This record gives sequence, structure tokens and C-alpha cells, in this order.
Amino acid sequence: MAALSMSELVTTDVAQSDAFKRNQALRKPESTRNTSSESDRVGAGVRVLRVLVVAAEQGAANALLRQVRYAGHGAHAAPDGLAALRVAAAWHPDVVLLDLETPLMDGCQVAKNLRSDYLSEDCLIIAFAPCVDDARREPCLEAGIDLLLSKPVDRDVVETLLMLECDRVNRRRAQGLARLTSTDHRPNYIRSKPC
Repeated sequence: MAALSMSELVTTDVAQSDAFKRNQALRKPESTRNTSSESDRVGAGVRVLRVLVVAAEQGAANALLRQVRYAGHGAHAAPDGLAALRVAAAWHPDVVLLDLETPLMDGCQVAKNLRSDYLSEDCLIIAFAPCVDDARREPCLEAGIDLLLSKPVDRDVVETLLMLECDRVNRRRAQGLARLTSTDHRPNYIRSKPC
């Protein structure tokens, strides 16, 4: 995993991408966005993301939550590191948007704990900090943070990253389903010859 800064990202025309158009087609009415049971599945087998927003600043957390839900994904917020770990243990997020300056537990400690949990080791962790430099990148890399962005977080960058991650998650899910349907997936004791 490599931690990147926002200056290393390449800008693209998001509105013209196929992923953007597919995600726009998956958007749901406002009344069903906030329920996690309905936000986990949309359409015929297409899975939307579960996104955990960890930020102590209420305004920033609410802005990210609105953006994530507007994109059609499920979202929960946690005001500090300990609450983030509790929510992650119960909800198993696909993406964590993590402010490195969280109360009660440093953002890097939160990421390390998430990576040690086998259910969260594959989630995408996007951290943000007021200053992105080499001194900040090294502990983020060691903690298992995938991407480091500078504050304030650019809404277009977050939207693009969520679309890319949604495509990746759905591709992996489709590959897993294809493997299950193409092989005999009965338990071994059924396939084995009787004694």
C-alpha cells in the first residue's frame, strides 16, 4: 500500500466517465438513503459502499456524510477514534474517511487497529490532515493508510475515489460469484466417497 498526497492525483473529467454515469443511475430517492439495510444493496446484485466518516469537527463530518449519501452509498459517522472502532467492528465499512486529528485516539492508531481486524483489513482508508509532508506520510504508511489528502478535502476527489472503489468492490464480488457458480461448491463430505 502506498500513501499518496493530493498533489500526486491526476484530475480527470469525472462527469464523462462510465463509472460516474453508472453511479448516477444507481442513485436512490432521499427517503431511502439513510437506512443501512437498503443502502447495502441496489438493483440486481450491485453493491454500494459502506463508508465510515471519522471527524471531530461536526461541520466537516456532516458535509462528507451528505456527499457520500448523495452518491448513493451508506454512511455512518464517528466523532472520535474509539467510536470509529466500535462502528467499524459492527458495520464493517468498505471505505474509511479518517481525519488524522481525532480525539481519544490518533488517526494512525485507528488505522492500525482497523488493519489488525481481519474484516477491515481490505477496506480503503483515506486520511486527511492540514499538512501533508514526508514527516506525516511515513507514520501513515506504517499504519496502513492507503491515501493521504490535505484539508480541506476536495469534494470532486472524494467522489472520484468512491466511484473507483465502488467499481473495484463490485468487480471483486462478481468474480467471487462467478467462481462459486462455476465450481462444485458442496461441502467436502458430500463429494467424498462413502467409507
